[in-house]
Amino acid sequence: MPSSNSLPARIFRFFASFGLAVAVLLLLLILTWLGTMEQKNRGLHEVTRDYFDRPFVWAALPDPFNSIKIPLPGGYLLMAVFALNILCGGLIRIRKSWRTPGVIIAHFSMLFLLIAGGVSFYCKDEGALQVYEGASGNTFESYDHWQLEIQEAGVKYKPVLVIPEAGFKDCEGKTSRTFFHSSLPFEFSISSYLRASTTVHTSEAPAPPGTTVIDGYYLASTKVDLDQEPNNFRSILLTLKDPATPSQIMLWGEAFHPATVTAAGRTFLVRLCRTKWELPFTVTVRDFTHEYWPGTMKPKVYRSDITETKNGVSTDHVIQMNEPLRDSGYVLFQSSFGPPNAGPSTRMYTVFAVVKNPSDHWPMWACIAAFVGLLIHFVQKLVLFIRKQQRKTQTP
Repeated sequence: MPSSNSLPARIFRFFASFGLAVAVLLLLLILTWLGTMEQKNRGLHEVTRDYFDRPFVWAALPDPFNSIKIPLPGGYLLMAVFALNILCGGLIRIRKSWRTPGVIIAHFSMLFLLIAGGVSFYCKDEGALQVYEGASGNTFESYDHWQLEIQEAGVKYKPVLVIPEAGFKDCEGKTSRTFFHSSLPFEFSISSYLRASTTVHTSEAPAPPGTTVIDGYYLASTKVDLDQEPNNFRSILLTLKDPATPSQIMLWGEAFHPATVTAAGRTFLVRLCRTKWELPFTVTVRDFTHEYWPGTMKPKVYRSDITETKNGVSTDHVIQMNEPLRDSGYVLFQSSFGPPNAGPSTRMYTVFAVVKNPSDHWPMWACIAAFVGLLIHFVQKLVLFIRKQQRKTQTP
């Protein structure tokens, strides 16, 4: 047995200490407060990513001291330390007897809840599936993750090269990065990255000095929508590194068709798009129904009557608010619909929020375990209290 004053023992006592738990919870409170105040300046998406998805953060103080930043551990690191604290102090070091099963179960439920969050963080895919009435779909796309895809024309859809946004998001302005792949007969560079953009014709507004103009169009930056990340359409300038036929291509996230590149007698399709995932089943929207609250444009009811086709077997379902479809680890929620201000004869489309999360039900199980543990602990304390009172009344 290691000495109680040995280094491993001291490390264990530190991570199992009640003081560490208090410090972590206090830091989480401060981080949540600062992150909430910062949302109005940077938006929910960026603040969540920078404050809670990373181990460390330079947190900005609230206005009017927003220019002052202080270093803090991020939510990612705090949650990991808190999970270790519960494991060491709430499960390993805690006294185990007939008096503590409820407390142990409650601590285990908290640890299980943190593990569920970690699994969700690493494994969850989340996006939207838009399907028109009478049409079918089985591919949903991310809300905020973008990628560059290069696919050879005439070949069954399978991108030759996929570059996630993280690989080129720092290529702003004239900053560029060169890419090549053994299956591609050409090299290319990426520059002029814009997080939110649109295309403008020179007849509408002259291009700023130094801006690349192709066929009378150029890419212009627009105001970043801090609250609705799906409204921000990325754009880049792709330059082919071929000395014989140098050319530039503008890629915009809302373009209807991909750009084409011909090299060595082969044709490739190039597109800037959101990350896509394929469902293991197909959804066909038979009918879409929506209703507004009287005198408003606020939806009261909207539902989709769908047919799910999987392995050649078709099943009818209804997806509406608070009644999702669950199958094969995927959950489809009724999210929104369109087009806006549609007339009686307009063909409607419905938008399903699609989530694939291996730990989908884990938080529910953790809450049930917490309830059971606290109930056991409460009943034990209640029985002890009643017995103590009975002994007092029986004492002469």
